[in-house]
Amino acid sequence: MGEVGAAQLKWLAAFAPDRRREFAPRWSKGRRCFAAALASPPEPARCVGYVWAMCGPGTLPGEHGYRWQIPPASVWIYDARVHPLVLGTYPDLARFAFLKLRDEGATTLFGQVEYDNRTSRRVHRMLGGETVGAIATLSVFGARIHFDRYRAGGWHVRFGKAPIQLASFAAPSAARPAALAHGNGER
Repeated sequence: MGEVGAAQLKWLAAFAPDRRREFAPRWSKGRRCFAAALASPPEPARCVGYVWAMCGPGTLPGEHGYRWQIPPASVWIYDARVHPLVLGTYPDLARFAFLKLRDEGATTLFGQVEYDNRTSRRVHRMLGGETVGAIATLSVFGARIHFDRYRAGGWHVRFGKAPIQLASFAAPSAARPAALAHGNGER
């Protein structure tokens, strides 16, 4: 496992050719990629999984018009893809990435579980994650209304492309160094 950069584009794209066009722009915007390799000598090591990370502060555009507002000293992990036959790759990659980023000053790791994905929820729990909120989006004729529920309060309404303030989801306990927080990004 390790961090990969633009020099490894071809190697990474061999694992996910359908995502190749997305990788170079991510690196150019300062996003970071962590990947796992499987070696079977004499063959060269091949990629068996990756996860992307963005360190805060900053805003990360997401699917469906979401814009994640990442607070300082926080990391948002996203776009994880792993080979289904290499068990344990995703939790190991997420843990590896966070430990590396924690050494660089990160204190909180955020991620999301979309559409109540049981596998993703189980991985987040394995990493010590806790549910800190939920997001539901109603889309009508192209207009979007977002309903955010933070652990510490009721529902809050956002409209259109208003950024999701991840700091609102983080409880004081989420700031401990080994914390892993995740939101339920159901739509």
